[in-house]
Amino acid sequence: MNKRQCNITPEVFASLEEQHHAANPQVDGLGVRGIAIGDGERQRNATWSSLILLELVRYKSLFNGYQMTRMTLLVWLIYICDFWGFTLAGVSLESTYRSYVYIYLPGIAGVLLGVLCYDLPRVGRQITMFVSFALMAVSMFVYTSASSRASGIGLNVMEYFFQSMANAVLYGWTPAYHHSTVNQSKSRSRLFGIIAPIVAQSYFHPVPTLGDYNKTLYIAGGVTLGAAVGVALLSRKRVGAESM
Repeated sequence: MNKRQCNITPEVFASLEEQHHAANPQVDGLGVRGIAIGDGERQRNATWSSLILLELVRYKSLFNGYQMTRMTLLVWLIYICDFWGFTLAGVSLESTYRSYVYIYLPGIAGVLLGVLCYDLPRVGRQITMFVSFALMAVSMFVYTSASSRASGIGLNVMEYFFQSMANAVLYGWTPAYHHSTVNQSKSRSRLFGIIAPIVAQSYFHPVPTLGDYNKTLYIAGGVTLGAAVGVALLSRKRVGAESM
């Protein structure tokens, strides 16, 4: 495209890996010798026992001091409440494929708005996520008063719009301060997303009533408010190289 020859070769990457290995201490605290966190080539040739121990070292880094421990637990809570609330609310909805288009398409605008908001002065990531999760929860509470299919779809659009807005910031920020936390958070959130429909079943009669659906939506809204509370409790101090 720029009419310049690319001088990057496999040898360049190999040299960078050697420099990284020399600059970073090897993981010896748990008996993992010969490899360091980030050494792709050495990890590929390492034994299973060494890799398991290396993962334990990564996991331990999530609880390195009070601030890191607090941040890790809050991020896990936010992801869990986010996925659990959204999935639980989804149990209460009956939509056709056309309705799905109406509901999910505006989510693209929610993502763009979330990205724009956290760059605004005096707003940032924390306020953007807090407001988004709070309005997402409000939309679930208001959904219980929907009296027609059109109003139901409209409130569902509102709910998904604000979830997309919140997740645009959450997904972008989490890996910036710690990659391992992303994997841990998403695995837990997916697990609770699986559990959510099972939990919802206990609130339904053999023949579901309107009250059953409303009860589930109130619970979903309450759980989502937990994500907003978790965001509010996040420290604005710098953790590693990132702050809110």
